[in-house]
Amino acid sequence: MRTQEASPDDRKMKELILYLTAKSEGDLRFSPDKLNKLLFHCDFTAYRQLGRSITGYSYQKLQSGPAPKAAHRATESSVLSVDELRLVDQVIEDLWESSADDRLHDFIGWQAADLYEVIPYEIVFLGDPSEPVSDDEIEFCRQLEQVSEKK
Repeated sequence: MRTQEASPDDRKMKELILYLTAKSEGDLRFSPDKLNKLLFHCDFTAYRQLGRSITGYSYQKLQSGPAPKAAHRATESSVLSVDELRLVDQVIEDLWESSADDRLHDFIGWQAADLYEVIPYEIVFLGDPSEPVSDDEIEFCRQLEQVSEKK
């Protein structure tokens, strides 16, 4: 079978990530590392069987396994507003020297939600992040989650 080189297709990569993530819902071993391995296997199996990869991405060897090498292109600045970019830059700066997990586990929405429950955006307006979560706040979060699921 004749193979063909492909250039990275961001749209296909995004859709493949969404597809794999949706199909892996409920897989307790699903993680970013497993996602990278699934992407790798999909692209390399497609190359063998179809003569081309699905995404056209190159993969690099990392300590935890293969991972797609990011397509080096300029950001489409028109997609994100100036305020959104400022906010993203601030989040990056805030989390630069720490684990994002540390901040996540202190977040009231994370503490109040059960596994697989939706964390409603409105939760950001509840409680004082420096104080422990009360039982009343947890109950309110569960009520918000039920309302959110009905939308």
